Amino acid sequence: MILNFDEFDALVPDRGRSGSAYMSGEVNEFLSQMNSCGKDRVFVIASSNRPDLIDPAVRRKGRLDQLIYIPVPDAAAREGMFRVQMKGRPQEDGIDFGHLASLTENYVAADIAWIVNDAAEKAFEERADITEKMLEDAIGRTRPSVGPDDIRYYEGLREKIEKSAKESAHSPIGFIQK
Repeated sequence: MILNFDEFDALVPDRGRSGSAYMSGEVNEFLSQMNSCGKDRVFVIASSNRPDLIDPAVRRKGRLDQLIYIPVPDAAAREGMFRVQMKGRPQEDGIDFGHLASLTENYVAADIAWIVNDAAEKAFEERADITEKMLEDAIGRTRPSVGPDDIRYYEGLREKIEKSAKESAHSPIGFIQK
C-alpha cells in the first residue's frame, strides 16, 4: 500500500515551533504509527512547499528520510502538461504546444490545468473547438502561482537542506579522523 500526504507540513509541524500540546500529541502519534509502516508493507510519500516546517523527527532514518527537491517544470514538462490537459478535448489541428510552453515559464501543473480549462470554457461559450489563440488569451489572464521571490526562497531552502545533509554525514561519535 502507498500513502501520499500532501501539504505535509500542516500534518506534522515542527513541535519546537508549534507550542501546542495538542499538536505535539498528534505528531507523536503519527511518528508512532510510522515506525511499523515498513514491516506492514506500507510506503509513505509526503509533499510540502515548506519542508523546513516539518518536525525533524519525521525525517530521521527509517521514516521519511529522503528529501527530493522538485523545481518548477521546465519547457519540455510544460509542453507535456499541455498535451495531457488537452487530450480528449475538441481542439483545432496544429496547436503548437512548444510555443505555449515557451509562454508559461514558472507555471506549474495547476496553472496549466487552469489555462486549458479557461480556454475550454471560452470554446464552449463560442460552440467552437479550443484554439491556440484561446489558450494564449487564457495564458494572458493567468499569472504563475510561483513567482520569482518564491523560486528564490525554494532554491535557498534547497541549498540549506543539501548543506545540512552533507554536514550530517560526519564520522561516527567516538572516532577521530586523522
